[in-house]
Amino acid sequence: MGCGKASPILCAIPRIDYAPGPTNKMKAARWMGTRDVEVGLVPKPMITDPNDAIVQITHCTICGSDIHLYEGELDDQMEKGDILGQEAIGVVEEVGPEVKSLKKGDRVNILPVVACGKFDYCMRGEYSLSDSAADIPVIRLTPRDIDARNILGLANVVTTAWHALELAEVQSGDVVGVWGCGPVGLSAQRLAKLRGAKKVYGMDQDPQRLKQAEDFGMISINIKEHPDVGDCILSIQPQGLDRAIEASGFRSPTKSPHTALRTMGLQRDSSDTVGSIIKATRKGGNVALVADLFFASHDFPIGLDAEGIDFAWRSVGTAEVTQYHPFLMVLVVQGKVDPSWMFTFEDELENIADHYQKFSQHKVPGGLKVCLVTAFVRSERLQSNSDMPVDQAESSGYSSGG
Repeated sequence: MGCGKASPILCAIPRIDYAPGPTNKMKAARWMGTRDVEVGLVPKPMITDPNDAIVQITHCTICGSDIHLYEGELDDQMEKGDILGQEAIGVVEEVGPEVKSLKKGDRVNILPVVACGKFDYCMRGEYSLSDSAADIPVIRLTPRDIDARNILGLANVVTTAWHALELAEVQSGDVVGVWGCGPVGLSAQRLAKLRGAKKVYGMDQDPQRLKQAEDFGMISINIKEHPDVGDCILSIQPQGLDRAIEASGFRSPTKSPHTALRTMGLQRDSSDTVGSIIKATRKGGNVALVADLFFASHDFPIGLDAEGIDFAWRSVGTAEVTQYHPFLMVLVVQGKVDPSWMFTFEDELENIADHYQKFSQHKVPGGLKVCLVTAFVRSERLQSNSDMPVDQAESSGYSSGG
């Protein structure tokens, strides 16, 4: 996909257009402008390709990279009324005549990948690197009785975290540092322990998230208290980190010039974390960058400090979720991985606009992600409780919603 010279990002956002049905409507979260999201009625899609499937969404959440859209970072790429969302699970409502792996009623995980399934990258199994925006893949879930939060966390967060560990080549006995204690960062830290890491450091500036890292057994470092994180780590770990992962992006600047440049519109991403990572990583170590870095940054620290360090870069949206999903699903079924911890609050889809604001400001109750439930699920919950005495059904906390 080509990009114009005037574009501030490397590639345009892939757009998926759908054929609207003639009468039926559905609720959708729509981008209306900077910090302006609303839930409105839009036409339901129709089957237009024999390989199409229509999915009734049951649960969804907000991704950290969505905040770029919300905060106006990508206004020139957006159109008023664009439908938002990339992490969801649901139930198949209808399939095209050539769909063989899904049937009506199947529970599916919708993956945050846009691919064509036809050309070079897709033929190599690297669907998330596809140059042609055509399809959003879904994966049938078996067994059906897995906690929805586990599946929702697996759709993007856990697969991205695992991809980071693969890029960094984290293995048993390693000392690992992860910049960022959001859902992806904390997942990378927990999975690093699962892979046998001897010691894991977690860096952030949010006290609630740092406490979460400590509760998971990590060594937390508050970048507000230690702005030169590289020096701080070396004072504790003189040999440096074996593997380092950048999972915080523009959210963790530590130097005042970045704030000034960002205010003046001269810089929209920060290389502060990358500089700290290079300083803290030993010669021969590995660095993986998986944060949602979209824009240019001044003073990118490639120099003598980076000598002998292996870099692995995963630009936004290219984590190989389709590759890792089946393996990680097995770990979830076996109980070795439980992503449900990242959902610290549950609410109704109709309140998603409020949660965009809270997520952007780190004010989600519990400090991490919200699991948003649709009216489809709420009606099922009420139906499942229909045989209860009235007072018991009311105390279950379910709402009929919209």
